[in-house]
Amino acid sequence: MARARAALGGGQRVWATPDILPAETWLHREIEAAAESLALPRLLSPAQDWLLWRQCAAEFTDHLELVARGALAEGLRRASELASEYSIPIRELSGADAAEGRLLGDVRRAVHARYAAEGVSTARALATELECVGQERPVEFAGYLDLPPFLRAIS
Repeated sequence: MARARAALGGGQRVWATPDILPAETWLHREIEAAAESLALPRLLSPAQDWLLWRQCAAEFTDHLELVARGALAEGLRRASELASEYSIPIRELSGADAAEGRLLGDVRRAVHARYAAEGVSTARALATELECVGQERPVEFAGYLDLPPFLRAIS
């Protein structure tokens, strides 16, 4: 509303409407657009990525009686994503007495091996390989006290 008021006040009758998207949605859209013109691995949808994490987590937790295996897989996926976002090496979490860290490292390695074997990737992984993410339109990230290193690096 404020943008429209400012544009009208400046004498404009037509202007580009800003997209207001979650960072992951924006990233996925931009990587899909880039994939059309570059030779990139096939991009997994968030649902496909979740399923792959669930399958790999199941391999490493078969011997455990778990009530919510899907929730565990989602928790591991999100922990891996946060570690990536804030440049936290997973190997530092995998100490000898850190079972959760070891599980995260093991499942993450299995997921990445599956990505390589199937020739697929995620928007987050591909973003770090591109020179520039996004089109000509400027991007403004809101809702962060301090922009995570991952977003700072790709914007």
